[in-house]
Amino acid sequence: MAKQNEVDCLLRANKRFFETMYSGETFSNADRGEIIAIFRSAYENPSRNDFPDFLCEGGYIEHFEVSATAEGKKGSKFKQETHVAEKERSEAIKRDEEAFQQKEREPHTLISKTYDWVYDNFSYDAFLHSLERNISKHCQAAKKFGTKSERSVFLIENAGGALCVYKNGRFKDFLPLHMDAKVLKILQIAAPWVRYCFYVSADKLEILDLSKIDELLKTARDDLDIRVGNYTDSHHLLFIDW
Repeated sequence: MAKQNEVDCLLRANKRFFETMYSGETFSNADRGEIIAIFRSAYENPSRNDFPDFLCEGGYIEHFEVSATAEGKKGSKFKQETHVAEKERSEAIKRDEEAFQQKEREPHTLISKTYDWVYDNFSYDAFLHSLERNISKHCQAAKKFGTKSERSVFLIENAGGALCVYKNGRFKDFLPLHMDAKVLKILQIAAPWVRYCFYVSADKLEILDLSKIDELLKTARDDLDIRVGNYTDSHHLLFIDW
């Protein structure tokens, strides 16, 4: 069975696709009927530790994360520091709860506490490196799995800061992968083995038919001013004394 984060990512992609199917907000150069069939027939692979994460009618979906931060054997630095920050926040909340319970009563008072954690060590180069490393790794698994299916999908989730396009030093838009030649050339590695790429970043979804990637490269650019935003995790608690 797929892990919960993999299921959550697929559900987010599914929701976004059907919400924006007729509005054009989600870029897709793929046949809409094929994408609908993939989403509607997808189910978890009963063999949890085997490739792929999900199966669908006539194909499969394999999920993996990419990150715009340094990666090592234990995963991305962002993920590692997130776990540390979550532990420290839990400890801080526990201390504040104990202090509130032990303090002298003050009926009808309310205390608000905010626990913020900001991570800003992201870079575009780190994103490209992570994307290429993960694409190459999962292509090897796809090769072992068998010949390319017409409904084979890499479900790629950006874990961390969103990629942003700037113009004249100001934020213009979140990066559409199909406009970035450097990204497309990396995705081209997967084209012999996988038909589609579903890219999920925050609440955004982009669907690329890799069989048409040469057409996308004709209009893509390699001189975009791309930067990565910060990641802020904010928790708010209210301590109320009745």
